[in-house]
Amino acid sequence: MELKMNDTIRTILERRSIRQFKGEQIPKDDLNTIIEAGIYAPSARNLQPWHITVIRDESLIEEVEHEIREYMLNSDNEDLIERAKDGTRTIFHKAPTILLVSGDESNAYMKGDCSNVLQNISLAAWSLGIGSCYIGMGNMLFQTDRAEEFVTRLEIPKGYKSYCWISLGYADGTMPIAPERKDGVVTYIE
Repeated sequence: MELKMNDTIRTILERRSIRQFKGEQIPKDDLNTIIEAGIYAPSARNLQPWHITVIRDESLIEEVEHEIREYMLNSDNEDLIERAKDGTRTIFHKAPTILLVSGDESNAYMKGDCSNVLQNISLAAWSLGIGSCYIGMGNMLFQTDRAEEFVTRLEIPKGYKSYCWISLGYADGTMPIAPERKDGVVTYIE
């Protein structure tokens, strides 16, 4: 199939999840541009039911990661325990910046709206040469004994719930190749 190509479509087709980051921090101007693109995401009834927490403090990222790893080690899930024991893996892939997107729990469309924010963030980052990776495991932080402490420290607004995390930084290593797309996932009714 022949596709019409422009910079936006190229960014969408080329963006990949990055799971190995350089330690180099993202310039603040680029980060602000990425966040601005995120908050320009569409939302149902334009309610914009999201909040973005930006974490660039390396010691806090390490503390969050440690707390999640401890939770995994103490779970009943063998897969989580094995992943936590694997010293080569990190939750946030050693990214210098992580974002937490939280959503208004009273909004019925919060999940879709927050997903739009994450997609805008990941595409804006890629367009600036910055990699990203969604991190659903980050939400385990809010299942630990210290959950309320982290809600306060991460300044999650009252009535909002952690939806998803995203790691940001410069890719370290070769870029992943896109897997083949599944057939039979589109039906045209004309």
